[in-house]
Order: sequence, then C-alpha cells, then structure tokens
Amino acid sequence: MSSKLTMVLSLVVLVSFVASSALAAPGDNWSLAGDFSITNGNPNQVGDGSWEYHTGAGPMLMDVADTDWYIAENPPNIGWHHSTQTGQPWVHVVKATDDYTNHNPTGCTTGCPQLNAGDVGGHGVYAVYFRNRSGGQATYNLSASGYNTRNDEQGMGRAGNLDIAWPGGSLQIHMADAANDNINGTRATGSASAITLADGQAIKAVMNYGDWSGLTLDVNQVPEPTSVLLMLVGGLGLMWSAGRRSRR
Repeated sequence: MSSKLTMVLSLVVLVSFVASSALAAPGDNWSLAGDFSITNGNPNQVGDGSWEYHTGAGPMLMDVADTDWYIAENPPNIGWHHSTQTGQPWVHVVKATDDYTNHNPTGCTTGCPQLNAGDVGGHGVYAVYFRNRSGGQATYNLSASGYNTRNDEQGMGRAGNLDIAWPGGSLQIHMADAANDNINGTRATGSASAITLADGQAIKAVMNYGDWSGLTLDVNQVPEPTSVLLMLVGGLGLMWSAGRRSRR
C-alpha cells in the first residue's frame, strides 16, 4: 500500500474518531442521582461543576446532612435539610438507598414515597442547582424528569411543576398525581440544549410540587468547536510528520 493511500485512510479514520469522540463523549457529564452525596458537602463539587441542594426556590443551602431521615415515611436514604427547620423538617431532598417495597412490603397505604434504590426525591418545595465551576464559559445540554411519588389519598389530586431556569432560558415540566407517577404512570420529561453559562452561573431546578416528588437531572458539557479543531489539526500534524519520516 502506498504511503499516500495510507495517509488518506488514516485521515478518514482520524476524522471519524474525532467526530465520534465529540458526539459520544463531548465533555464532562453530571448526574444528580449518580453524584448525590452527603459526605462531599453542600455545594457538592464534581469536576468542573457543582451540585447545590436548597430549601425552597433558593438560594438557601441545606446545611444538615442526614442518614435515614424521616424513616417513618421514607425508604432508607441519605439526604439534606436546613437547620432552621425544627422538629421534623418537611422540606428536604434525599437519595433512596433501598427500594420502598422492602421498607413497606404491604404497599404505600400509609403514605410512604415510592422511591427505589438510587432515586432522588424530596418533600415540599426544594431546589437543586447545577453550577459551572470550569473557570470560564461553557455550554451544556440537559435532560430532566419529575414525578409524583405518592399514590395514597393524601397524594392524589395534587399537581405542580418542576421549573428549570438558567440565564436566558427556562423549561417547565408539569406533574399531575397518578398521571406522572413513577410506578403506575409515566414520568414527565423535558430537555434543553446549547445552554451557555459563564463561570459561576447555574441551572436552577425548583420542585414546585409541595408533597413527595422525585426528579432526575442530567447535564452534559458540549465541547467548544475550537477544541475539536485543535484535536484534528494536532492529529494531522502527527500524521504528516510520520509520513515524512517514512519517505526518507
């Protein structure tokens, strides 16, 4: 095989690799459920981004970490609430560490939330922020869902929204009792793309539901075009240098 043909084929492979890399793994990926932590503090720094857990719409960072909080209703969990709440804090956000069916095998007739191991949810109005901590401007795509987690009489008939906002844009996901129930219904979903955040700016997801709810929030950083171009130019330079050496 001639050196020119080899270089052409190598170029095709390189372009395909760069393109697929940019699409399949364009940058950092964050998942509220996967990243949720009570040991990493609040805010919870994960790479070039951070998660924040707030009481109400925020900004009011929850500052008390709990293990198996509100065990009378929750499946086993880890979570956060705010120290200004006395008694049994009604506003909190948790990640379930076991299926609700194992905690309440007879079902949720007494009002337990339908959370499975790994699910993130909470009670009352709470907010989760994702904040850009990259040191510069960055662009993101997001996907989210919200759902009711109660199927008893107290939870039925309720409706509310998962309101997501960022500088220059917003997304509203509407939830309505059993219609958007995690177990018996279908989660209400939404997505947005090309969200640009300066360093320190945030995507703010506010759960305006009022009772037990669950949510997912996944954020993916989009590569800057210059980064992909630099990868391609660098690869071409290496190929050109290797071709020159092979002809000597």
